[in-house]
Amino acid sequence: MATFCNLNWGRWMLWAHSVNTHIEGPGLKNLSSLKGVVFVSNHQSLLDIPVLFKYLPAESSFIAKRELFHIPLFGWAAYFCGTIFIDRARGAQNRSLSSVTKYLNEGRSIIMFPEGTRSPTGELGNFKRGAFVFAIQAQVPIVPISILNTRDLLPKGKLAAAPGDVRIFVDRPIQTTGMNLDDRLALAEKVREMISRRLSGELN
Repeated sequence: MATFCNLNWGRWMLWAHSVNTHIEGPGLKNLSSLKGVVFVSNHQSLLDIPVLFKYLPAESSFIAKRELFHIPLFGWAAYFCGTIFIDRARGAQNRSLSSVTKYLNEGRSIIMFPEGTRSPTGELGNFKRGAFVFAIQAQVPIVPISILNTRDLLPKGKLAAAPGDVRIFVDRPIQTTGMNLDDRLALAEKVREMISRRLSGELN
């Protein structure tokens, strides 16, 4: 069910709203063959989710806080699309970390928005460390993804997307082999800087 959702739901949603996507970047060539990696992307709109589902390997799952599972319709739909819900309560974090590490080491990938929420202004927010902790703990690569224009088509607070074009940049995987948790802050800043430069057009 989750694989079917990943392969078809994103494409259908974009088609239904006449949203065209254009993907490029130095990491595009090997994107479909990537396994056991942490994809991280900026987050401007609910459209980011179907955009990523359209292009990322089918064995990729979003990570979300457990509280979101209890939101009617949204939580159920996220569950059926393979979302991994993690418990952030004290005493449960280590279990969540172990389960995600196991998932990655089995060759499956996760998708995270390190800003934690959609940007209300379009400006790139600060990055939380969770995605980078997962990658370092499992010693798997981070793949930075930059999404442009989704906020213009579906800003926060709107329910229907306008037709238009979305651009996606995929950068090469950043290896974490040999890193430890003390490196998580520098790694997060490196990835944030890369995505920021993509969004500003400084990197082409």
